[in-house]
Amino acid sequence: SEPSEDKFDVILRRGFLIIKDMALASLNHFEKGDYENLKEKKDQLDKLMFFCKRSLTKKINSFNKPLIYWEQITYLLAIGHGYYYLNEYLKKTKKPSKELIEYFSDIIDSFDLLYQGMYKKDIKFVSKIKNLKDSLVFNRPELMLEKNKDNSAVIAKLMYQARIIQLTAGSVFY
Repeated sequence: SEPSEDKFDVILRRGFLIIKDMALASLNHFEKGDYENLKEKKDQLDKLMFFCKRSLTKKINSFNKPLIYWEQITYLLAIGHGYYYLNEYLKKTKKPSKELIEYFSDIIDSFDLLYQGMYKKDIKFVSKIKNLKDSLVFNRPELMLEKNKDNSAVIAKLMYQARIIQLTAGSVFY
């Protein structure tokens, strides 16, 4: 049986935490080669986020800004799925450079800023994400691609994650 709709906020927060866990597991896999199958976590995230979307459609008139929540949930699903597919791809990659591991870690940190902004209701966290946009989405990936073509697919997948986090940050304070 499904949880009651009044658990929406708790379940949405759980989705954030699952994504954080998926990100850290992917980084650990990339850095140390410790593969963890994330399919169960991805499926759990899907279940929780689809519950949130169903809750929104059932009580669309009682939610404040339901379309903003819908957008945010859609982006969270994209981030979670992005980590799942990145983690699967990492099984066939070469050892990463220190610079690429730092980039990955900084993207995870930007998701943490998103989480803090959402749950501490503090715009400064979202401002920090916006300030990181050029670095995480454009400058650093381009420089790494110029230097290291071996991990170009990984760089592209991480750049996608950074961009979706940026887009999600736009829906935190509506």
